[in-house]
Amino acid sequence: MVNVSLDKLNNRAGAGTMTAMEMARGYFAAWNARDPAKIVACFADGGTYSDPNVPDGISGPALAGYAGAMFEAFPDLSFEEGKETEASDGSITAEWVMKGTQDGPFHGLPPSGRAISVPGIDVIECSNAGITSVRGYFGSAAMMAQLDLQVAVQPKRMGPVQFGTSTYTSVGNKAKPGVIGVTQIHLTSPEQADELRGHSRAILMEIARMPGFISSQTSVSADGHGVTLTAWEDMESAKTAVQGSAHADAMKAFFDPGGLGVSAWTSLWTEGQLNTRWQRCDACEKMAVVTAEGTCKCGAALPEAPPYL
Repeated sequence: MVNVSLDKLNNRAGAGTMTAMEMARGYFAAWNARDPAKIVACFADGGTYSDPNVPDGISGPALAGYAGAMFEAFPDLSFEEGKETEASDGSITAEWVMKGTQDGPFHGLPPSGRAISVPGIDVIECSNAGITSVRGYFGSAAMMAQLDLQVAVQPKRMGPVQFGTSTYTSVGNKAKPGVIGVTQIHLTSPEQADELRGHSRAILMEIARMPGFISSQTSVSADGHGVTLTAWEDMESAKTAVQGSAHADAMKAFFDPGGLGVSAWTSLWTEGQLNTRWQRCDACEKMAVVTAEGTCKCGAALPEAPPYL
């Protein structure tokens, strides 16, 4: 491996004196220096970067922001370089292994402390003015698996049905819900989903410790329609949710000019009719009505029922 001076690479006037291979090696050196400004400086004006996370390509400030977010999520991020090949057209194909530890927030998720080791390939095209294109290829699903994250393959929409993600929060409270809170928000764009999840996560961590909380179900569709259903024992408990600092932060993000979302509403629903609860009996394997006695018609004790919501 030939050492390349980043100062030489970052001096546009000197870029023309460098070979394509030197530019490629300098580019990896900039990533390993964890310096977004130096990464951007490796590119010629208008040069673009793309990978599975940004397939349409980014450049300039957007690239600096992308790299900065990666360094925030993985403070020890590094690229272990492997085989390098220069094609007849002057493009460089470089194999690498990306390594790091997720000690910072990643896609709205809190630090996990999990390590990644993801192999990939960059195809790098250069001109006398610098790098004109970097196309990165790696298995994003493998990266998510190493972070213990789920990867679901599903359509965004089928007719009127919209697909997305869902989370469930429960503290094991078996009380009957006296109040169901409903919150709905329409995001400005699907790109705000990570911000919404971050606020939702903070609120849930906060209200899960409050008296009277039973459980909560949150979903966000692919086009940015978010809904949260939260079960409380009574109205007094439900109203405490708006007193937390996480809720205040979310409200500020929503009401700020140009902030989170374009429309939202909330409501609290009290019990109208709570129908029969059924539980399958382990002994006779039939469904039985859950009563105060907690027994099946066959005489066996019923398993403990899960929370209502």
